[in-house]
Amino acid sequence: MTLRARTSRRMGAIHAALVAGVLGLGLLAGAPVSASASASDATTAPGSYTPVTGALFNNPLGRPAAQRRLFTHITRTINSVPPGGRIRIAVFSFADKEMSQALIAAYRRGVKVRVAFAGNRIFPPMANLRRVMGSNLANESFVVFCDHSCRGTGGQMHAKFFQFSRAGDARRITMVGSNNITRFNAEEQWSDLYTVTQDLAYYRAFRGWFGQLKNDQPVEDPYLHRELDGHVVDITPVRLRTHADPIMSALDQVVCETRSGDLDPAAADPEALVPTEIMIAAHAWNGERGKVLARKVAALQRSGCAVSLFYGEGIGGAVKEILGNARVRMSSGTHRGILTHEKLMIIRGNFGGVPATTKVWTGSHNWSDGALGRDDLIVQIDDETVGQQYVDAFRTMWSVG
Repeated sequence: MTLRARTSRRMGAIHAALVAGVLGLGLLAGAPVSASASASDATTAPGSYTPVTGALFNNPLGRPAAQRRLFTHITRTINSVPPGGRIRIAVFSFADKEMSQALIAAYRRGVKVRVAFAGNRIFPPMANLRRVMGSNLANESFVVFCDHSCRGTGGQMHAKFFQFSRAGDARRITMVGSNNITRFNAEEQWSDLYTVTQDLAYYRAFRGWFGQLKNDQPVEDPYLHRELDGHVVDITPVRLRTHADPIMSALDQVVCETRSGDLDPAAADPEALVPTEIMIAAHAWNGERGKVLARKVAALQRSGCAVSLFYGEGIGGAVKEILGNARVRMSSGTHRGILTHEKLMIIRGNFGGVPATTKVWTGSHNWSDGALGRDDLIVQIDDETVGQQYVDAFRTMWSVG
């Protein structure tokens, strides 16, 4: 398909989706707001919320405040960005009226709000944001709907990413996780959100990627790999004929036994060998790539690792069989209709020659063939405190989910 044909098809799809979305705006907004709204229209002053760093998790089994914990964290941050500040958001599904209103209020008080959405399903709040802010990339604020991957030729824009120049006492705020902004995600799925502040290199790594997303044009090699202090960031699409699978690269560094004294200085027998733990929460794990990764995980289980898988609706039958034959511990929870939406792996033990460490991989990237062609994020977190937050949350989800 030529670039002209691709562009024409994108614009036609966007127009049709917008027409459908605008029909429902009477339920979601008051009087129409001009797309030329500016700081002079401001009706709200910025709040003073300083976003907490580290990992946060919703609880779909809890009260509404626990279900919406991640949404509240994001919305309070939006509400605290001052005039002249910047907001960048890229998210697959967005249907929350409260967060939409917060973004419009930020725009009206003079915040530069830039948003990229997947264009395959446009909810009314997405259409409303586009109607208010427009889609002109020459403006300081805009909303873009990507047809397929923003930076590739297929797939979808599937990231869950939120970035703010300032809120409260924090600067350079970046949030990455598994959470779509929908009621379904809050009330029926387990999700996580990881927040970093005051880290310029990490902030810039995503800022450059978003600069490509907003253009909604294929790039020659869309895969980005950044090794930073405390993090490794992998951004897809990725072509496995020219790059290694980032998940397989991580699994290849696992050593399945470590000394108990390395993990626990108070161990009764510090020389005893204990298994490295691999904790996986996978919304979707399927396809040929899924089977390759499953064989690797099964081999690690047979080599002495202790693997636990909490899986969601996208688990493939072949993947389950491969893991089951290796006696991997598996669960999808016990509450009907409540499943994980996380794309999470935790290694606790011997990794990369370090005998006692905790590593976390989180983001928006599923373990499937299709995920290779999507705009997705994988963040490796090298922080023992954050790692323990993820270990505790995984064990809680396993026990109560």
